[in-house]
Amino acid sequence: MSRLITIEAYTLRLPYCGFSEFVTRLGKGIAARSENLLKEHDLRFRFVVPKGMAGIFGPTVDYIEVTDADVAEIERRPDWQSDIFHVPTQYSTFRHMRRCRAKLVTVHDVNFIHNKHGLSLLVNWLRVRKRIRSAHYLAFISRYAMADTLAHYKLSAPRRVIYNGVADTMAATESTPVEGLEPQRYLLHLSNMQPNKNVDLLVRMTDHLPANIGPLVLAGTWAHASEKLRKLVAERPDRVKVLDSVSEASKIWLYRNCRAFLFPSQCEGFGLPPLEAMSAGRPAFLSGLTSLPEVGGDAAYYFNRLEPESMARDLHTGLAHFDVDPYAEARCRTRALQFNWEQCVDDYIAYYLDILAE
Repeated sequence: MSRLITIEAYTLRLPYCGFSEFVTRLGKGIAARSENLLKEHDLRFRFVVPKGMAGIFGPTVDYIEVTDADVAEIERRPDWQSDIFHVPTQYSTFRHMRRCRAKLVTVHDVNFIHNKHGLSLLVNWLRVRKRIRSAHYLAFISRYAMADTLAHYKLSAPRRVIYNGVADTMAATESTPVEGLEPQRYLLHLSNMQPNKNVDLLVRMTDHLPANIGPLVLAGTWAHASEKLRKLVAERPDRVKVLDSVSEASKIWLYRNCRAFLFPSQCEGFGLPPLEAMSAGRPAFLSGLTSLPEVGGDAAYYFNRLEPESMARDLHTGLAHFDVDPYAEARCRTRALQFNWEQCVDDYIAYYLDILAE
């Protein structure tokens, strides 16, 4: 009898979420390999997806469609049996899957510990603890994410680091120019604008930059932007340009054509946007905190101090270095493309096979 691996893909109901990107890449990669995996290892795959999304990864894998109201009932179904149940985020809606021989949970980060306070911190800490304690096996998207989790939770389950992949922005076929921007005449930041991204520091940094460097473009989702950040941006209409919820094609163009990508975040489990910019050969200026040095390596530039005037000096020095180094662009691309989705999928399949062999 073939062995069944069930992967929870319910997060696909949130299309602009980083977790959804992870599940999409994992699902597509596994579906592309599923016929060989059935033939060579007797493995079948099944995905738990939102209502109406059966078939999203093609016909070679199975599906179970669910709604929010179905979750508790499905968790109790006695016939819902798997050899492995893979929960791809620490915030999964699914808590326990009865009659699943092994449960694997992927932990992306515990950033809330550094961002939340009081009752909100406690509620989130308890929620994540439930997910982690129910796991027989754990995966982490970076060494930093694993170390940070170990610092705040007692973990006994076997664990390993499996890095996320990065899309090659130079290989994308669609690229849509953004009106009002000239190539190499703007600085770029892309994120969800939450306080831990330190976007306010970038806005204040523009006070110390020459006008000919071009505007600072803040692209991403502005729903979580603070009133403080909005006020700082409004005070600098000539220095800062806001782009809310850009298309994928526009994002590719922004990466390819920016003078530099800026990401002074103080809390990252992995750090995908800097690597996407580096895959286009653009210099990335990062904070030296959390996972960013781990992924950026010696191909990225780092802010010595998270203070606007000091950051402006670091940017000036780094750009001058990048402009005269004939290998800088290639070094950025090489570093970024070390993190690829093909390897990520292969590493998860290897983990599944190791779990089944125990």
